[in-house]
Amino acid sequence: MPSLLPYEIYYENSAGDVLRLDRPPFVVTSCRLFDSSWKLTRSQRPLGEGGSLLARRRPADERTMTVQAVADDSAGLAAALIRMSEVFDYDVIARTSGRLWVNGSYQCCWCSGSVKELSCDFPDRAQLTVTVCPEQPAWCTERSYRILGGDTVSDPGGHGYPYSYPYRYGTSRRSISLVNTHFAPAPMRITLYGPAQEPRVYVGDSCIGVNTPLHAGERVLIDQQNKLITRTGTDGVSFNCFGDRIKNGQTFDYAPPGSTVIDLYSETLGVDIVLVEQRSEPSWVCV
Repeated sequence: MPSLLPYEIYYENSAGDVLRLDRPPFVVTSCRLFDSSWKLTRSQRPLGEGGSLLARRRPADERTMTVQAVADDSAGLAAALIRMSEVFDYDVIARTSGRLWVNGSYQCCWCSGSVKELSCDFPDRAQLTVTVCPEQPAWCTERSYRILGGDTVSDPGGHGYPYSYPYRYGTSRRSISLVNTHFAPAPMRITLYGPAQEPRVYVGDSCIGVNTPLHAGERVLIDQQNKLITRTGTDGVSFNCFGDRIKNGQTFDYAPPGSTVIDLYSETLGVDIVLVEQRSEPSWVCV
């Protein structure tokens, strides 16, 4: 069934279960999801030399959306409401946020409550006010890039330089171009795949990686958005390895606006990079 709204909207919980909110039985009729705001704080400079400092942040305020639920009969409505509760409650119980998608942009959040208005005259309908609690207030779009281990260069993002260059120490250099289309720096999720003696990637002038070797089948995820570094062994068990990062102050340097060259100087290391562009409101068109 096609969408009844001029935009696409659905909720995807952390288990991958999707609840459409733009077609029966659930259709959003009004919401505050497209509203945006910044919290600006002005303070005097500490040495009193004049002027002021301006701090900014996106407040993670709760939002609401009004959802109309429509079914063929009262039993169908009950089944639809049960399914909605199960999809939303899964994340609350797991304490892991889901994603609310609007036109290809997502916000990490929980749907933490719903107030229902029922009618004896229309037992197959209900109006719900759903509370959206953001984990992160930004609306995100992602673009993926990949350099495979060995001699293959892959660029799912559609922007790349699949060429080889001589490396300063005699090994091959493999490069692609990462493109941040936003005017603000964008965080990345960088996954390094072994084997590699020096698992690291160069993002422009920043060297990002860990100081411990990676064996075949091992990987390290560097999540700049959440400030996490996780290592996964060949047995599939993941653990925190924040202390193994290259301590050069560049691990959490975001990708600047525009095009940035990504370099690898290992013949066996593979890397996946997910660029996360963040905006104050979701896109008004499908991306």
